[in-house]
Amino acid sequence: MNDVYDYEGNSSLIELLDANRTVKFTGCLIASTTTEKPDFVRWTELELYRITAGASRDGYVFRVVGRSLVYHKASGGCGKGLVTPAGKLPGFDAQDPGEYDAQPCEICNPPDLENLAVDEVVSMERDWPRVYECADAPDVYVKLVEHQPVAKAGYRRGGPAPRQSLNHPSQRLLEKAATVDPAFAPENVVDVL
Repeated sequence: MNDVYDYEGNSSLIELLDANRTVKFTGCLIASTTTEKPDFVRWTELELYRITAGASRDGYVFRVVGRSLVYHKASGGCGKGLVTPAGKLPGFDAQDPGEYDAQPCEICNPPDLENLAVDEVVSMERDWPRVYECADAPDVYVKLVEHQPVAKAGYRRGGPAPRQSLNHPSQRLLEKAATVDPAFAPENVVDVL
């Protein structure tokens, strides 16, 4: 992820894909973070943009993207993903078709990609982008809390899932934002219960 933030100008037209739409605005990236690790097959990316002067509205745009490299059996598997030809999977190289970034589901055990023809299909999990338009820094905080998934049955280890607290990636995003935008300093983001 990009760790270069530009809060003092140099705005550009930004287009972000949401689940059902494209959100366009003039602004700049002020913070981003990811849970991606070398051995992870699923991770989350968070980005925070400032809508800059000259736009039809002020505020921020927060984007969260769930990413995945997991593929499943095309039929009779876990029922997840979109049917995708093996040749269209992440990391496919026509010069070396045995190399993929995609990883098999450990539950439905789809065939190894090396054994599939380029036009044979599997079900590939897709990225899940969500874009939230926020009026101010406290609204970003609220959206960060709201977007967090609740563990199955609403419980985490030790009891109910705390809905008013932020997970670590969200905390990191706000800490980075506070270094370039004083509106995100802890004393300026007040949570009203």
